[in-house]
Amino acid sequence: EGSHDAIISPSEWQLVQLEMERRRAAGRSNCCSPFSAKLKCGDCGAYSRAEAEQFFFHAMMNSEGSEQSRYVKIYTGLKMGKEFCTDEEE
Repeated sequence: EGSHDAIISPSEWQLVQLEMERRRAAGRSNCCSPFSAKLKCGDCGAYSRAEAEQFFFHAMMNSEGSEQSRYVKIYTGLKMGKEFCTDEEE
């Protein structure tokens, strides 16, 4: 601290800290990509991996037969680190 000229004033810095805390408390953070809430998956429409996992979990639990098998495969793939929520072979 004090080793170089400030880029912003201490009061501006404090305002930014308060805004970051407000966003954290509201469930938003600055840890993610700026596109994380703007880009949607073309397959399932989810905004995030967690949302996709939740979508496929519910789809899996509320389906039967071959449709359920498809959702199980996609959900399991996502939980094991697969990047995409498609059931096509890579």
